Amino acid sequence: MNHLPIVLLISAIVASVPAIVSWRQLLQQQTNLLIGMVAVLSLFILFALLAIIAVLWTQNVALRSGIGLRSEMPTPYPFSATRPTLYGIQPYSELFHAMESSLSEDELKDLAFDVNLDLEQAEGDTKSAMIRYLILALDRQNRVGHIYRWLGENRPHLEIR
Repeated sequence: MNHLPIVLLISAIVASVPAIVSWRQLLQQQTNLLIGMVAVLSLFILFALLAIIAVLWTQNVALRSGIGLRSEMPTPYPFSATRPTLYGIQPYSELFHAMESSLSEDELKDLAFDVNLDLEQAEGDTKSAMIRYLILALDRQNRVGHIYRWLGENRPHLEIR
């Protein structure tokens, strides 16, 4: 475990001792009260900045070590860099109709195999049931992008708006 935030905090406290002592001297002598208040305010700002640095540093360590990250992120689409995932953004009907009109049942089985889904869990043996199961199962796993990647590799001429 790295102790950088603790070391930063201790060094800030040690560095601020002269400012505290000088602030007390100024108050005791009752000279230039404004300078003393500025010193105290700068000390509070210093502590706030150190706290922000410590928080950002620990979040960066957590991101690099994988803490709190999803294990499976959506796959980018090789044939369209601007296309967002369908998860919560667009209805699935366009993808459903494109797959239904252009893929055979064997191709749907190949797609299911490539994305590691078992089509026997689909409700029904029809082509429509297989497509619904593929889209919804991958949506639950936040992997709808795998369908687009597969379509881009196997059906590059297929346009889905």
